[in-house]
Formats: sequence, C-alpha cells, structure tokens
Amino acid sequence: HRWLKKINKWLELDGLMTYKRFGRKALPKEIILKTWKGSINNEKNLPPDWIEVCRVLVGMES
Repeated sequence: HRWLKKINKWLELDGLMTYKRFGRKALPKEIILKTWKGSINNEKNLPPDWIEVCRVLVGMES
C-alpha cells in the first residue's frame, strides 16, 4: 500500500504542476496525460482530460 500511496502522490503532484499559476514553468497537460497513459486504473472510464479529477488510482494493469 505504501507503494501505491507514493505513486498516487506523484500523480497528484504532476497534475498540480499543470496549473497556470506557475506561468511558464507550468507543465503542459499533454505531457502529463501521455506520461501516465496506461498506468491508471479504469482509465477508459475517465474523461479525456482526467487531470482535474481527484484521487485517480494508479495500477499495474496494462
């Protein structure tokens, strides 16, 4: 469970880094979406831009 908590924290931080308040340092959402593609549980049931969705669980399923 600790491993999943850590991965979820990384996912949350990646999402936060897309916020416009970071100006030029903000990461493009497309990079985050591509980075996590295939690593998220029930990814097919999420909206195309799931970054705004809280508590998305990461899994090992491919």
